[in-house]
Amino acid sequence: MKKLMISFVIVIVIGICLYCYARLIEPNMLQKNHIVITIPEEVKELKIVFFTDTHFGKYYPQEKLTRLVDSINEQAPDFVIFGGDLIDNYGRDKEILNLDELSKGFSDIKATYGKIAVYGNHDYGGGAAPIYEKIMTKGGFTVLTDDELTFSNANLSITGYEDFLLGNVDSSRYELPDAPFRIVVTHEPDVVDDMRTTGSLLVLAGHSHGGQVTLPFLTKKILPRGAEKYIKGEYDLTNVIHGSDATMIVSQGIGMTIQPFRFLNPPEIVIVSLEHK
Repeated sequence: MKKLMISFVIVIVIGICLYCYARLIEPNMLQKNHIVITIPEEVKELKIVFFTDTHFGKYYPQEKLTRLVDSINEQAPDFVIFGGDLIDNYGRDKEILNLDELSKGFSDIKATYGKIAVYGNHDYGGGAAPIYEKIMTKGGFTVLTDDELTFSNANLSITGYEDFLLGNVDSSRYELPDAPFRIVVTHEPDVVDDMRTTGSLLVLAGHSHGGQVTLPFLTKKILPRGAEKYIKGEYDLTNVIHGSDATMIVSQGIGMTIQPFRFLNPPEIVIVSLEHK
């Protein structure tokens, strides 16, 4: 009986420790994930900072934006790219959000060539559709919705896809023309299975939060539609987008949704160095 009681107390203590870690410690981390991507010789070597899924609001207060901006600027990036889901639920959280301060914070982000953003499903849902592009544009970001920007001085193109779940998706845009090097930004990573192109390609995606909570048997059940196949990390897409030299990076994101927990998926910004072989 004594051994049983000791075991019970140990289990309770471990449970409390795990709860505190997932609720109070890991969500407040901000790790920097450095990835090197090989690019053709004719494309300029550049540094990109990619971040996504801030979900500002009830579970991730916008006061944390200052630290995020400082972490991005420390990298002295050439491009800064945001993958969508700025606000978790605007209808629920609008009383605790300051939209002007959000725009001001994003305007403080510095990038040599430009700042790019796309829509996420939460930027349409929860009542955020009328305000998302205004916030980002005021913050100096260009919001792409099935659009492409070409930077001739760097010899690369950036394509930003409309949100797959709630946006007005033009599926013909998944077939891309040739380019010396293209970066594709999509909120939902699973759309790469529909993409067709050749040449060198880098896809940046989010949406999954890496599962947000990584636990056996549970994580697969809570993955959102559009991020059930590609969950987090770096993927070689050579056998997915045939005829291309393609890589995808799926970020774990910054904030949280549904529940205020993160476990084995700390918030991250991704620093991508485009380098010659």
